[in-house]
Amino acid sequence: MGLGTRAVDRVSNDYPIMFAPGQPKLQINQTPSDVRHYSPKQIDLIDLEKRCFTTVEAGPFLREMGREIPGLHQLVSVYANDFIDNRNAFSLNPAKDEMIITF
Repeated sequence: MGLGTRAVDRVSNDYPIMFAPGQPKLQINQTPSDVRHYSPKQIDLIDLEKRCFTTVEAGPFLREMGREIPGLHQLVSVYANDFIDNRNAFSLNPAKDEMIITF
């Protein structure tokens, strides 16, 4: 999500999505609460109005701008009742769902 800068320039207060290209279905975090805890919480992006790079909190940003992000359902999952749900483009509700970045 974002520019990929959080995975390249590891920051101490957030977690990048880690995966093995040779085994993309291999999951490090097994429980829904671990997946939620270790999912990225911030997104680096380009603010076109201010013309600069910026970091924003993922949750509020996705709630506000989620409808404008093409393919958002392929980037996030929904966390509810200690369960991770993969929604399709029609059932994902960015304004109400607790989205976690999972790819």
